Amino acid sequence: MQADWQDDGDAGAIDPVTDYRLTRDPSSYPRPLDEIWWAAIFHLEETSLDEFRQRAEQAHPGQILIPDVYDAADCAARPPLQSVTLIARSPVVRTANTVGNGWGCGGVYLGCMVPQAHLPLHLTPQERERPAPKPIKCDDDTVVTAVIDDAIGFANALFRDRETSSRVHLAYIMSSASDVPHRPGWRWEVQGRSLDKRAIDRLLKTHTSFGLTDEDALYVDAGAIDFAGGGFSPLALRESHGTHVAALAAGHQMHKAPKHRPLLVASLPWRVTEDTSGFNLYPSLLLALHRLEREGRRFRRSDGTIVPMVFNFSYGTLDGPHDGSGLIPRLIQHIVDKGDGPVRRMVLPAGNTNLSRTHAHAEVGETGSVALDLKVLPDDRTDSHVEMWLPEIEHPGWDPVHVTVSPPGGRKGATIVVGSRRVHRLRDGDGREIARLSYAPATRTVNRASIVLSVNRTVGFSGAAALAPAGDWRIEIWRRRDGAAEPPRRDQHEGAAVEVWIRRDDTLPGFPPRGRQAHFNNPDYQKFDAYGAPLPVDPPGTHCPVRRAGTLNGLATGEAPLVVASFTGSNGLISDYSASGPVPSRKGPDAAALGDQSPVLRGVLSAGSRSGYLVRQSGTSVAAPRVARLAVEAIAGDKKKSRKKAADRAWLHGYAEKSDKKHFPQPRPEFARGGAGRVDIPVDLGAPDTD
Repeated sequence: MQADWQDDGDAGAIDPVTDYRLTRDPSSYPRPLDEIWWAAIFHLEETSLDEFRQRAEQAHPGQILIPDVYDAADCAARPPLQSVTLIARSPVVRTANTVGNGWGCGGVYLGCMVPQAHLPLHLTPQERERPAPKPIKCDDDTVVTAVIDDAIGFANALFRDRETSSRVHLAYIMSSASDVPHRPGWRWEVQGRSLDKRAIDRLLKTHTSFGLTDEDALYVDAGAIDFAGGGFSPLALRESHGTHVAALAAGHQMHKAPKHRPLLVASLPWRVTEDTSGFNLYPSLLLALHRLEREGRRFRRSDGTIVPMVFNFSYGTLDGPHDGSGLIPRLIQHIVDKGDGPVRRMVLPAGNTNLSRTHAHAEVGETGSVALDLKVLPDDRTDSHVEMWLPEIEHPGWDPVHVTVSPPGGRKGATIVVGSRRVHRLRDGDGREIARLSYAPATRTVNRASIVLSVNRTVGFSGAAALAPAGDWRIEIWRRRDGAAEPPRRDQHEGAAVEVWIRRDDTLPGFPPRGRQAHFNNPDYQKFDAYGAPLPVDPPGTHCPVRRAGTLNGLATGEAPLVVASFTGSNGLISDYSASGPVPSRKGPDAAALGDQSPVLRGVLSAGSRSGYLVRQSGTSVAAPRVARLAVEAIAGDKKKSRKKAADRAWLHGYAEKSDKKHFPQPRPEFARGGAGRVDIPVDLGAPDTD
C-alpha cells in the first residue's frame, strides 16, 4: 500500500483528536455523520450554559440537549471556566471545536455515540421539568457508597436488606432506552433512565416467587438488558465487572446487611467499556458523577447536614498529562474538596499497565533525540492514539522539539514542530486519510502542549474502509539549535522531558473483540529478569525510554483520590501488572489491597451477575473497592466527628503503615509501587475460607 504524508496547514480545530474523529471516512460511522448524537464535554470560558445553548440553538436548531443534573442556577452561572457534559449532534460539536467559534467554547472532548432511542426527544420541555427531590432522613452514622462501573447487577441479594427490599437508592442505567414507563420511581435521563428504591423494590416484588427472584426478567423489565435494542448487554453474562466491584465495596449477606449503608450505582454505557481508549469514557463519567453526587445530597442527618459519601470508580486510562491537571483529576478534586461542603471521598485503582509498554520518558537534551518503535497490531478494529506531552515550562533560547513519524515499510516520515498548528495527514493510494500528526497548544483547561499521533484501525469489514498498516511505526523526538540569539544555560533543559503515552485500546474480558493494544517495541526494553520472570521494575541505570515508572492510572494523578495498588495474598508482593509512580503530582499509589490470591490463582472472589454464586476477577480494579469499604467504615466510626479529615489520604497512609508492619512480610514495598503499605481488609460475602 502506497502512502504519503501531506502538510494540510492549520486544521482550525481546538482539539485535534475530536477533529480527527469527526473527519474520518464515512465507513467509520454507522449512519450519516451529521445525524449522529454524541456525549461530549464542552469547555466553556466566561460563558453560561444558557448562553451556550442559545448560540448553539440559533446555529443548529434542535441539535443539543442539556442534562437535568444542571439546574437553573447551574445553567445561569458564568464562572471563568467550566466543563460540562452535553448531548449534541455532530454539527454542534464541530462548530464548538473550531478556533474562534464565537460561542465561548474553548474546546470539546468527544465521547461516545448515543443512540437516538436513549434520548428523551419525544418529551416536551414542560414534560422534562422535574420537581425538587425530597430529602431522605438518616441516622448520624449513615455513609453513602456510590459505585460507577459497567453492568452493575443492582438486584443482587448482596445489595438487599430483605428479600424484596433493596439498599440501592438509585440505579442509573445509562445504556437504557429513555421511553420510561409510567411507574413510580422511574425517571428518564438525558442519557438512559434511572430507578429509585421504590421502583427497585417494586421490581423485586413483581419478579420474586416462592423466595426466588427471576433476575433476568427483572433486568429486562428495567432496561438493563436489552437484546432487542441491537446492542451488547454485559449484564446478561455470568460475570460482570460492575457487580463484582460493587459487592466488594458495599455488598453484605442479606441477614447481616447494615441499616445505614445506602448504595447509589451508575452503570456506564456498554459502548464506553467496549472502547477502552478513554475518548468515549469521560463525558459519561462526568454525567454519572454529577448525577450521583446530586442524589447523595438528599441524604440528611437529624441536624439537616448532608451525609458523607464515598465514590468508587474502578476504571483506568492512559491518556492525559499525568500531572493532576487533566480534566477528570480536576473534576475529582472539585467534588472531593468543596470547602465547607459535605464529606466526599473518591477511591481509584492504580491501573494494570505496569508491563504494558505504553509509556515512554524521552529526555531529548540540548541536541539529542529519542526514537520509539510503536507496534500497531493487526486485527485492530479501533483507532490508536499516541500523546506526546511537552514540559509545562518552555525554555527560552532553545529550539522547539521536532517530532518525526514514519509508517511501516521504510516510507518517508512527516515532521511537526512544536508551536506550529500545522496538521500532517498520511493518505493511502486512494487519497484517504489513514493517520494524522498534529500539535495541540496549551489551553486554559490543560496547561501543557502536546503532539498527537492518531492511526486508523488496521482491519475493517467494509471494502471502502481506510485502513492503516500494521507493524512498527517509527517516532523520533529530537531537538537542534539553529542560530539561537543567545547560548542557552546548561541547566535549562535538566529534567525537561517529553512524556509519551499510548491511549488504552484493548478489549476487556466478556466484550466482543475490537481493540488491540498498541505498544512500544524498542529492542533495549528488558522484559524479564535473570530467572525468566516478568521484570516489574525498570532495571537500574536503564537507557531505554520505555518505562514502567510513571504508568499510574491517568484518572488517579490528582491530589484528592485514594489510589490503590494490588498485591498477591500468598507472598505479599505487589502484583506485576500494578501500575507504578512517580508522576509529577504524586509519588505513587496511597496503599495496596488484595488483588490476587496467589501467582497461579489470580483474582479474588466476589459476586457474579446473579445472586447466589461468586466469580473470580483480578486487577487493581478489585483492590480499590476494598479500600472504599474501609473508608466508609472509618468515616462512620469517627468518634470525634472530625469528618473533614476522616478517611483522607493521610489517614490511609497511617492505616497502611500499621497494617503492613503487623500483617505482612517485611520489607515494605517501595512507595512508587505499593504506597504507604499493604492493607488487610477482609470482605465477608459468604465466600469459602480460601479467599
